[in-house]
Amino acid sequence: MNVSPEIILFAKAALAGILGFCVGWERELHGHAAGVRTIALITMSGTIITGIALTNFPVADRLIANILTGVGFLGAGLILHGHNDEVFGLTSAAAIWAMTSISIVIGLGHYLLGIGLTGFVLLLLWWQYLPLPAWCNPAPTREKIRLWRKAQESDSGQHEIH
Repeated sequence: MNVSPEIILFAKAALAGILGFCVGWERELHGHAAGVRTIALITMSGTIITGIALTNFPVADRLIANILTGVGFLGAGLILHGHNDEVFGLTSAAAIWAMTSISIVIGLGHYLLGIGLTGFVLLLLWWQYLPLPAWCNPAPTREKIRLWRKAQESDSGQHEIH
């Protein structure tokens, strides 16, 4: 039985969209930037562009590289710098880029690898909420260091000028 290439590409895009939905749901659940719709749309489009590049162009590597570059710029727009050198949106930007890579993997036809890598991305995003690895999370240590530096600046009377 011959299946139309368009149906195969649609199935690949649907799988990528579902995986992107899962990661977007995690981001949205925790109130972070780039939620369900954003990541699902990015993963679907990355898979579609990769699939079309494979079937319609002699060499697909340039188009695939441009997918990653374009999404890199999108992710850069998510990263914000706040007061006291705080950075927001970095993990969401990294999640978008990782899911774009996974969408390319799915577009290339490596479905199980894409599903497994999405599970690994979710594990990394949920790392701090899991009971066993939570104790080795360096975030509390970073917060302690930041508070210590702030106390040192106020004790010495030196303040940075921004």
